[in-house]
Amino acid sequence: MRQIKLLSMFVLIALTTLVACQKDDLEAGEGQGGELGESGKQWARSATASEIVNGVKLILTFDENSQTFTGTLENLNTKVAPQVRVEVHVYDAAGNSIEYGPTTPGDMQPSEKRNVSLPAPNAGSFIKFAMHPEIAGGEGSGGGESGEGNHGENGNG
Repeated sequence: MRQIKLLSMFVLIALTTLVACQKDDLEAGEGQGGELGESGKQWARSATASEIVNGVKLILTFDENSQTFTGTLENLNTKVAPQVRVEVHVYDAAGNSIEYGPTTPGDMQPSEKRNVSLPAPNAGSFIKFAMHPEIAGGEGSGGGESGEGNHGENGNG
């Protein structure tokens, strides 16, 4: 009987620790950016980046001629994705970063696909970038940001 009590206590402690660790991970954000929804994945300047956050898929590339990140957002969900917007961080060789965005937020209907354009006029000679969609009230909402950085356009496509 004593062994069952000890085993039960051990299981309870293990579960409590697991839940506490998961909560800390969510509060700290994912990836290097510290914001919820950021995977921390970085792409080379010439790469086509693709990421899905809370069922919203973002594909972006950097257009050298226009100095603009362009691509598409797609709501893969069966429900409306509220106030979706895009953010990009560019990194130089020393690891310094500049944030671009977020784009103007907008609701996305299920299966809706829209073009996204985010000018990066001062991006200079960055070597890699990170990007992610943000969804209001979801994991990718980015917390309490209030429109920092350079703002681009998020047009319907």
